[in-house]
Amino acid sequence: RMSTAMAIFENQSQAVEKGLVNEA
Repeated sequence: RMSTAMAIFENQSQAVEKGLVNEA
């Protein structure tokens, strides 16, 4: 569970970073 949660958290962080870059 921990590993999966961490993987999902990383994916969400990357998605947010990409979204910020797309907005800019």
